[in-house]
Amino acid sequence: MRTARHPRFVSLEARNAPTPLRWPIPAKALAGLAALALLASACSETDTAAPSPESDPATSAAPEPEPAPESVPEETADPAPELEQTSEAAADPAPELEQTSEAAADPAPEPAPPEESEPASTADPADDTQPAGAPSDIPEGAFLDISAGVDHACGLRIDRSIVCWGGGTGAIGVPEGPFSAVSSGWGYTCGLRVDSTAVCWSGSSDGGPGETIAPIGQFIAVAAGWGLVCGLRTDSDLSCWGSNRSSEAPPAGAMFSAVDIGLSHSCGLLVDSSVVCWGSNRSGESDAPGARYISISAGGAQTCGLRPDNTLACWGSALPRVPAGLELPELEPVAEPEQTQPEPEPEQPAEPVRVVAGRANWSSGYFQASLFKQLLEELGYEVTDPADFEVGPNNGYLAIAQGDMDYWPNSWYPNHYAWHLSVLPDGTRVGDHVTVVGEQLIEGGLQGFLVTKSFADTYGVYTLDDLNRDSRALAAFDTADPVPGNGKADVFGCPEAWTCDNIIENMIAFSGWENIEQVQLDYEVMFDQALTRADRGDPMVFYTWTPTSYITQLRPGDNVYWMGMERILDDSNPADQVNGEQHTQRTADGTGGYASIGPEECPSAADQPNGKCPLGWIAADILVTANNEFLEANPTARALFEAVRLSHLDTSRAWVDQSLGLPPDSVAALWIRDNRGVVDQWLAVARAAG
Repeated sequence: MRTARHPRFVSLEARNAPTPLRWPIPAKALAGLAALALLASACSETDTAAPSPESDPATSAAPEPEPAPESVPEETADPAPELEQTSEAAADPAPELEQTSEAAADPAPEPAPPEESEPASTADPADDTQPAGAPSDIPEGAFLDISAGVDHACGLRIDRSIVCWGGGTGAIGVPEGPFSAVSSGWGYTCGLRVDSTAVCWSGSSDGGPGETIAPIGQFIAVAAGWGLVCGLRTDSDLSCWGSNRSSEAPPAGAMFSAVDIGLSHSCGLLVDSSVVCWGSNRSGESDAPGARYISISAGGAQTCGLRPDNTLACWGSALPRVPAGLELPELEPVAEPEQTQPEPEPEQPAEPVRVVAGRANWSSGYFQASLFKQLLEELGYEVTDPADFEVGPNNGYLAIAQGDMDYWPNSWYPNHYAWHLSVLPDGTRVGDHVTVVGEQLIEGGLQGFLVTKSFADTYGVYTLDDLNRDSRALAAFDTADPVPGNGKADVFGCPEAWTCDNIIENMIAFSGWENIEQVQLDYEVMFDQALTRADRGDPMVFYTWTPTSYITQLRPGDNVYWMGMERILDDSNPADQVNGEQHTQRTADGTGGYASIGPEECPSAADQPNGKCPLGWIAADILVTANNEFLEANPTARALFEAVRLSHLDTSRAWVDQSLGLPPDSVAALWIRDNRGVVDQWLAVARAAG
């Protein structure tokens, strides 16, 4: 659930301020931001007294439900009643007000249930007399995400399944996964499947049947609140459904990057980094000041937004007050100037510039392709679908050099430098027309061969040289390899024109592996066969790279090992490959071809003086290659390419999500949402260069 008021928190009113307050957040106080967001959600729209020990669910039995009043005074039926302050209260910027009636203590009373029915646990989120659904059996294990509702909580496990616990109906009826996100509401829960469809559930219709009927379509995020669910679609549109008790419909035509649901209002972060709110505005909670934001949190009668400079702006009737037992860094409020000028819109190309994007014909490159497309679109460019120009390096670099494709984010260097030497019809070389830009993923790619663990242990073959010269191991391998009975060890290599296929041919010739041959099929076909053999314990050798999702199934140290090589390929080009002199895996400092992988995953590392695994491949840099004329005409795009930095964790998790069925565009959109702060920094650098 995006917002929830804990029944034991006390709602307090802050100073009446005509303008929002902002705190400059020092570095040591950044850790308190998450707690501040929680407080914004915890505060209600009215002031209530602290519950007595007798009504505390932690110290006493649940109270009997009070009979419903025969009538509700008009002034107390309002979800945000105006309370008159006494002179004493005026002296205190945040007084605790006494409840004058049971009706006044309830900001939004629901119709009384029939006498024979038990009161619904989700009848009123602001009723302090209701016991919280205290979870008694919190599940063990590792989780990717967690979401707490009014009386239940749900977690997204590493295997993408959802588990819920607690006393609420939202914990009942959890469907099977896999999922990419979860959000707990008031008596119901919603999840986002890896195919980008939304599904909601509740163990009782009291949880809101309207909330559990998700619309058809694809989403990149879902937020559940009190009687309202909003889903962010892949085209940045927002769809909301439910009984709509807590908010009106979102503004039509707006393009969103995030959404948060409060008690009776909702706020969304637009793609231009501005904020728009809708629903109740009794206390000014929907009056978002004009500025740029990187995140937003809607609470009861107030809203807070985090700006790109790490300052916090809040608006509404009350600023969060720290409940007992929770300590936060001391922050000095600084009033905004009374006349605040909205920040100017970021400069974008006057007319949309059409950009032709491409991507590699291996699936692990799809994420970066979708990511750069969406980042360029935020800068105002019109970018073609990278899937429409899916090529290998043999055609990719030629297309960039000739101006048919503007950029390609899937270059693997130094291996791909050989393609820069290709000669064009006019006598120039590819390298004369293309530029390698930025540091997207330095040493992002390890490459090498995997061997079935049980086979390697049985015959003691931990290098390709061992396999080539061991007649017993060769005979056993040949009975079950892709071409049985030919007297060779047929290893799964690279598809044609991937560059690595030519390097493997040079490795075979250089090392004198006369008993080893490379099999070249569709890579996914080879992977499926290799996985089946490894799981059965049958002999196989398979070329792969990391980080990819392949390593989550062919697991070094578990069902496979990394294989070593006794000699690292030099620039002699023994197989006479085109530009084969560029295939060398050696470096001047002598570290080329070795990786920091221990004997548990690469047994041949134990025989090396440096203790490293002799994979035989240089760790590759995954970078952007772009057309020179395009870069010169588009300094904004060039600055973006130079600014983007990805980590191994980013790409590995993205590729795992993709392997579970999440479309690459959705994977990229989710990554941008979860890393909005750093993305905005990249975009700011790019805009400054324009």
